[in-house]
Amino acid sequence: MSDDEYNEMARKHGLTPQEIRRLRNQAQTPWLGATIAHLKFEALLKEAKKKKGDKVKKATNSKSKSLDSVSDENSVRVFGSSIVGQAYGLETFKNAEKFLADLLAKGRLECRTRWCKACSLYKLRLSDGTVGHVIKISFPNVIKLSEIMKFNWNWKRPDSEWARSHGKAADVFRQLVATKSKPVWHIIIQSEENIMRLLGAPVKVKPVEIAIE
Repeated sequence: MSDDEYNEMARKHGLTPQEIRRLRNQAQTPWLGATIAHLKFEALLKEAKKKKGDKVKKATNSKSKSLDSVSDENSVRVFGSSIVGQAYGLETFKNAEKFLADLLAKGRLECRTRWCKACSLYKLRLSDGTVGHVIKISFPNVIKLSEIMKFNWNWKRPDSEWARSHGKAADVFRQLVATKSKPVWHIIIQSEENIMRLLGAPVKVKPVEIAIE
């Protein structure tokens, strides 16, 4: 085959000319004849295309997962009664931060230090800000939050017998609201800047613009 033929076949099958050439060399079996060699080449070509397709798919999924993880960095998570509610986005994070700051100013927040890495590991004080802390929150305040932001409700342990026997987590949450239940709940809000700080990365400082007269 000429170089042009290798290039054309490569474009047709989504491979490189070098890959096509290598497959043809692998398929060469002079003692079995041209027909067998062609069939072997077709089989090798099919396998190579499948492997490349799987590799591209895996890379795409990995990129998608990476993008999701970035959005998770601005997140609000509430949990209690075996239920977890999660909401994402910068605006959602800002609303939750303001909501908690108001409660903190009124002295109505308590950090669960035993569970909280912000307190126990990074020695961050709740009085300096609520971001990253695992905070005890009343269920009525969880309800208020659910009215100003959209939570995705899931079971903390989806495979547990409790989860399987109680149906959808969202339905159970609505039932808790309807019965005016007062279970113990907790909340944690995260931001990209906070996560980077906890990991030891320097906080970005905006440059100061100086006006020159």
